[in-house]
Amino acid sequence: MCRFFSYLGNATLMLDAMYHAENSLVEQSKCAKKRRSPVNGDGFGIGWYPTHDDPEPGCYVSTKPAWSDQNLLSLCSKIKTACYFAHVRDASVGMSVSSTNCHPFRMGSYLWMHNGELKQFYRIKRAVINELSDRAFLQIRGSTDSEFVFALFLDEIQFNYQASLEELQAALINTMQKIKRIEQACEVSESSFMNFVVSNGHCLISTRYSTNKSVQPPSLFYSTAQMEVGRSGQLFLHQNEKNSSVIITSEPITDDKKFWHKVERNQMIIVNAELKIKTKDLSF
Repeated sequence: MCRFFSYLGNATLMLDAMYHAENSLVEQSKCAKKRRSPVNGDGFGIGWYPTHDDPEPGCYVSTKPAWSDQNLLSLCSKIKTACYFAHVRDASVGMSVSSTNCHPFRMGSYLWMHNGELKQFYRIKRAVINELSDRAFLQIRGSTDSEFVFALFLDEIQFNYQASLEELQAALINTMQKIKRIEQACEVSESSFMNFVVSNGHCLISTRYSTNKSVQPPSLFYSTAQMEVGRSGQLFLHQNEKNSSVIITSEPITDDKKFWHKVERNQMIIVNAELKIKTKDLSF
């Protein structure tokens, strides 16, 4: 499984969480703490929303390991943004290592990431394609299950780049339900994992989901603490009376357990533009 990180809040340098945290995402590319296989070296990607008036995010992806890419370090030290995604990849068996398969994926005003796997994707791929509109199918560039699910999601919102938070939430749930129906129809018995996160630059929606309720999906955490870099150059968290940011990540980037909240199995976390958080049980 991969590792991802997403941020929404006050504008901040990407460098802080990507490099200065004790368990930064770059550190997780070498030695993730909450998965059996600690290395995520099959490429990486970052996506960010500009601070000027531009609704479309920028992206940079590479097949290099995150720990060895000097361009990533340079970009993160210069880009200040109020919303960004980052992902380090451990390619599923049978999935190629290519730039088109690196997350995050983007279309219009949306960024999309996935940590997990649709089991036996080769068995359901044709059925997924049959569900797609021509427009959704033609925007797919890679071969990952993650990008095909993103295409399903775009069809669910009818490529509406100004969809409301409620519409995005409903579209993501409908997409996941559709995947589960397809797997059942194709007699896929193994558990698929659907940890997704999507944003339009103003809100975040993420899921932690396993199609088998007796099997734990990959880890997912969130924090409302403020990030700050001390004189030592190390990132630390502190809690403000008013939320100024929200982090949703595969695993905590600091060891301060009091600042991190575990997203329970088969739950959705929704963050609105005012940084208010609510959770929803995914009982399907």
